Amino acid sequence: MFTYSNTHRNKTRINAKCPEETKKAIGGIEGVDIRYLHGVSFEESMTEKITSHIVLDEIFSPYTHLSSLEGAAVGACVLVNYDDITVKELCESVGAPIDSYPFVKVTPKTAREKIEYFRDNPREREESGRAA
Repeated sequence: MFTYSNTHRNKTRINAKCPEETKKAIGGIEGVDIRYLHGVSFEESMTEKITSHIVLDEIFSPYTHLSSLEGAAVGACVLVNYDDITVKELCESVGAPIDSYPFVKVTPKTAREKIEYFRDNPREREESGRAA
C-alpha cells in the first residue's frame, strides 16, 4: 500500500502540496493501492501510514514535511522532493552526515517511475524504509 497525505490545497505557501497535480502524476499505477489522505484525523492518517510500504510526502516543492518523518517513524520507504539546502540543514540539525539523508528523491517526472521501481523491488523498498 502507498499513502499520499495532502494537508491542504494552498499552492502559494512554501509547503504547497499540489494534490490534483500529484494525483495526475501518480494516478493509475497498476498493482499499487494508493490511499489519498486529506481531511482525516492524525490518528487515521497514522493508522494508514503504519500499514503503508511507501509514503509520498511531496513531489512539487523541494521541502521535506511531517509526512516524511511520519513515514520514517513507521519504517516506510519515503519519497519526497528535496534540494541540497534542505538536506544540509536537516542533517546538520541532528549532527548527521549529509550522505545519510534517508529519503528517496522524486520529482513530478520521476515519481511514477520510482513508485513502480519500489513496487517491483520489495527488498530495496524495505531497505529504504529501514534506513529512514
